[in-house]
Formats: sequence, C-alpha cells, structure tokens
Amino acid sequence: MITALAGRLPFGACINRQTGWAMDIMGGTAAIHTGIQQFPPHGGDNQAFRFTPLPGLYYKIEPLIGESSNLVLDVAGASTSPGATVQLFPWHGGTNQTVRPHLIQRRPLRDHGSA
Repeated sequence: MITALAGRLPFGACINRQTGWAMDIMGGTAAIHTGIQQFPPHGGDNQAFRFTPLPGLYYKIEPLIGESSNLVLDVAGASTSPGATVQLFPWHGGTNQTVRPHLIQRRPLRDHGSA
C-alpha cells in the first residue's frame, strides 16, 4: 500500500483531515527557522511541497519555494513533545526531518474548497 502511495506523492499540498486547511510556510518565504502552520488552502507556492523518497519507506518534505535552498521540514530541536515547532531547516538527515506516510482511511479525500 505504501508503494502505491509513494507514486502519488511527488509534490503537492498537505491537507489537514479535520480542518481542511493546508500546511503553509508562514510569510510565504523559505528561510531557515521559518515556521510551518495550517492555513486555508489558496494554491500558493508556500503550500506546495515535494516528497522525496528515502530508504525504509521514509520521506523528506521539501518546500517548492526555495527549492535550491536544501531546506526541509524539521521538528525544531528534535523535540518529541506535543506541540513542538515545525520549521524549515537545512537537510542533515536526522529522524526529526523524515516522515513515513500511514494509510488512515480508504475513502477519497474531500474537496474543502468547493461549496
């Protein structure tokens, strides 16, 4: 199942299942320590991300803005606490910069942008 999912995740938006809001780079600029928030989807480049496969079915998530910057999503300070800050930070390959997608439902995602 993960292999099939991997083929569908080269780039795109990450939408929160509960709110329908997108993962969003605050301020729309890719820079070190820029925070990640959820925000209503608007199709901007600051809501688009590339999912690059890594060994072990993990991925690094890179912003499409500032692609040449070597920045990825990073849990600040490698925190394991609830509410930890997610930010952009240079890729170093730590476990705080890799994600593994999990299938949580078998129905299509809803389009929260239409009436």
